[in-house]
Amino acid sequence: MKNIRKGLGKNLGMGYKNLAPMDSHIHSLSAKGVKTTYCVKDNYGVVWKKNLSKSKADKLAKDMSLNAKSMKDVLPSERYKVGKQIESWDESDIIDEEVKYKLEAWEDFGYEKKPTESEVRDNIDEYGDVINFAWDNMIENLTEIMEKKNPNNKWRAEVKNFGWRSSSGENVFYAEKGDELLSEILPKTDNTFKIFNFGKGFAIQNFHHDSPTGNEWYYIVPISDTEYEELQ
Repeated sequence: MKNIRKGLGKNLGMGYKNLAPMDSHIHSLSAKGVKTTYCVKDNYGVVWKKNLSKSKADKLAKDMSLNAKSMKDVLPSERYKVGKQIESWDESDIIDEEVKYKLEAWEDFGYEKKPTESEVRDNIDEYGDVINFAWDNMIENLTEIMEKKNPNNKWRAEVKNFGWRSSSGENVFYAEKGDELLSEILPKTDNTFKIFNFGKGFAIQNFHHDSPTGNEWYYIVPISDTEYEELQ
């Protein structure tokens, strides 16, 4: 499968923008403490706040990351808060569950007497099918969620703290299925990860040999055709 990560995780991302509040009236207020009605709009809704001073309005816009001229100026990680975990992948957990199951139902697996945990684990080659089945099931579930969240299939991803260099980067890509999405962003190594709801997209916490503590995070959000073309 072709990988077009375009610098994702290689410290070649576009970087943060020098953002300015959308409301030019508030931006023009120079008198300290002057208050007015403040409105911030983005592609996902409207937020209204009344009777804010310029300093508080600017802070509000900055904190909410809605002070960009367009949504393409707002990085994926700034758009939402990480929500509920919806999927995960950990081969060790999968094997542990299989070992536990075989120890409980050992007679169904051809053992003449109840095996020890070590005896079951010694047959590690038998777990290939179990792992493949678990992977296919996880990918199928992720694909179904993707279809509900983003029928357009166009995504924008941002990575933070990639690998031992703690690099950052961005990418835009097209993905219809779960394995396509993961192959666009994750490094080509043995990954253990957790997938969370992230607004209309996903946040992924990834663990591997260069990120053993899980500081590596990916933020993936759906984008419009226009935003996709602008960021290509």
